[in-house]
Amino acid sequence: MQEMRYSSHGHHAGSRIEPQIPVPSENDPGFRMSKENMEQFLENYRQLNYANKTISGYAHNLKDFYDFLPEDKMIRQGTLKEWRDTLIKKGYVHGSVNTFLKVANKYLDFFGQQKYRMQDCLENPKDTQSELSRAEYLRMLRTAKELGDDRAYLLIKLLATTGMAIQELPKLTVEAVKEGKLIIDFHHNKYILRIPEILQKELLNYVKSHGYETGSVFTGRGKNPLSRVHIFRIIRSVCEEAYLPEEKGNPLCLRKLYQSTQMELENNVKVLVEQAYNRLLEEEQLEIGWNNSSLY
Repeated sequence: MQEMRYSSHGHHAGSRIEPQIPVPSENDPGFRMSKENMEQFLENYRQLNYANKTISGYAHNLKDFYDFLPEDKMIRQGTLKEWRDTLIKKGYVHGSVNTFLKVANKYLDFFGQQKYRMQDCLENPKDTQSELSRAEYLRMLRTAKELGDDRAYLLIKLLATTGMAIQELPKLTVEAVKEGKLIIDFHHNKYILRIPEILQKELLNYVKSHGYETGSVFTGRGKNPLSRVHIFRIIRSVCEEAYLPEEKGNPLCLRKLYQSTQMELENNVKVLVEQAYNRLLEEEQLEIGWNNSSLY
């Protein structure tokens, strides 16, 4: 791999770094992505006094792109399209995919490799920024785990796997966790909200490690239940650290994810039931159908 070196000319804040472009050989067309030229790209934005948060976001997105590339780390015609399609298959919605592509395009533009860039935006993106995909939810969980924030991790997981409304959160007590369920009163109608077994085990470990023996699981100062504002702040913070659009960092998005997941699973079950029923009818027809030959 060709070594990247910065120009020997001095730089001052607000100046643009001239990129040192590795030239591909005739036998290996394309543009090789390297950690050295990634750093050079980021250093350019530091010199231009871009916010640290912006530069960190660029670095995060470039690393994802770098990890996606084949072993030779070559970017060729169609590479960005393949990456875009991969992100979509993983469940990223259009807004997030477009953000990845924009950073990749900026990177290619910096090194004069515009021929490998692609259209920033997906065609006809109908999904809204307020919709959280399952891949983005998992990214939030992973980020909370990397930050060592067990409360944020469990809070996000609880809302996304049970569909619980935040006004019901104080009812999630140590006792309810041990029972694996709690009673919810919704418009004077009571129903049981069951805690998934996997989540229950994590919550039990959480209350044990924090020495909670009774009362609400998620508390703030003075052992009081978390306020609505505090809950929003916790989720929004993790969302930002995960480099997701900030409007996705709220309890409503997590609850919508639960609802859409349940609906998708129910539809899949309906399809399986219909297929099983059709197979049953076909078997009965083969056995005592009026005219079996009509099946062939």
